[in-house]
Amino acid sequence: MSPVFSRLIAVVASFFIFSAAWFCLWSISLHLVERPELAVLLFPFGLRLGLMLQCPRGYWPVSLGAEWLMLIWLAQEVALAHLPLLMTGSLLTLIPVALISRYRHQRDWRTLLRQGAALIAAALLQSLPWVGEKEVLNALLLTLTGGLTLAPTCLVFWHYLTSTVWQPLGPALVSQPVNWRARHLIWYLLLFVVSLWLQLGLPAELSRFTPFCLALPIIALAWHYGWQGALIATLMNAIALIASQTTGLAKWAPALSNLAPAFTAMNFAAVSCMTIPIILLIAMNLAKAKKMPPFITGVLAVICYFAMVPNTITVTIQEATGKASGLSGGVLGAQGLFVGMLVAVLITNLFHWLTSIEKIKIKMPASVPAGIANSFNILIPVFVIIVFSSVFGTLFQLATGSYINEFIYAVVQAPLSAAVQSIHIGQQP
Repeated sequence: MSPVFSRLIAVVASFFIFSAAWFCLWSISLHLVERPELAVLLFPFGLRLGLMLQCPRGYWPVSLGAEWLMLIWLAQEVALAHLPLLMTGSLLTLIPVALISRYRHQRDWRTLLRQGAALIAAALLQSLPWVGEKEVLNALLLTLTGGLTLAPTCLVFWHYLTSTVWQPLGPALVSQPVNWRARHLIWYLLLFVVSLWLQLGLPAELSRFTPFCLALPIIALAWHYGWQGALIATLMNAIALIASQTTGLAKWAPALSNLAPAFTAMNFAAVSCMTIPIILLIAMNLAKAKKMPPFITGVLAVICYFAMVPNTITVTIQEATGKASGLSGGVLGAQGLFVGMLVAVLITNLFHWLTSIEKIKIKMPASVPAGIANSFNILIPVFVIIVFSSVFGTLFQLATGSYINEFIYAVVQAPLSAAVQSIHIGQQP
């Protein structure tokens, strides 16, 4: 088969595949925005931009031509408005894509930043022709949402299809350990906090777009850790979906509201207490990577977390208020998640460092069983870490007037909530 004929087949196939995918995504977007011209700016824009950021320049006219033909057809079939604005915006988006096209095959953080900057620039340029129209803010929001949802997805798929050595899925591959890195977990936690507060803070008319920002943490961990990272991120993102006021089965099936107590109990057991198992699992996985006893490290991280947070709750009985021993929902739930993950990482590294110091180990005779000898070897490091955590938590509370989980919660999440609410207030007529 000649190269010209092979290229012709590839171009024709790409044209029809892209057209079908574009129309399907437009149909999905139409159910979200309810206006045909605005639906073009959501997922279809993200698909075109994501493919152009990855594929060679020779296929750009195919994508652009297929989109224009679909726009002309929709203008005839469903009276698509603002056709010149849509076509002009698609031409303007070629500028940032062309500027970074030579960096697309490099796999490093600079490439991700360049493509992120190109995505934001393309979204601004796509919405630029709408300046002067009343839908300009919606156009910018839609392009950013569609781009942030599908462009990183195209990046991950393109990498796995072109740069990864494929192996059969078997027990050896599934049981392969994952080397988690602390900085990746911290960056994911920041993305998760932003996603959670977008779920809770945006106004009702915009909240239907917020679940799509949950794709960012999944893509970030999938980029570094494959399907294991995507699975962990998906499980964690379920928390943000539960927090959303626009998702949930009861919205579509009101009869399920009678089962609210059962789901409340499930939510408390699985979500409201999520900080504790997350601390345990993070510390255990980091300990395995550092060749340390995982269970002891996980339990130690949980103990140190309890030593830093408040262990009393305020109880009111018949208008009488007092203190009682216990852990509040802020300690067990999402409010303590940020601090819990930091404690798990820091305590594990501190424990690893202290156990490597031979001078603080309690030496036992050779006749003592290995399990008992190992317990004595880590006795002093465990004692030092627990005392340090308890004293640090107390000093922090005395210095700031609040416990560390309350302080971090107020510093990180309250400003985000205030910023989102101020944007909402500014947009009200």
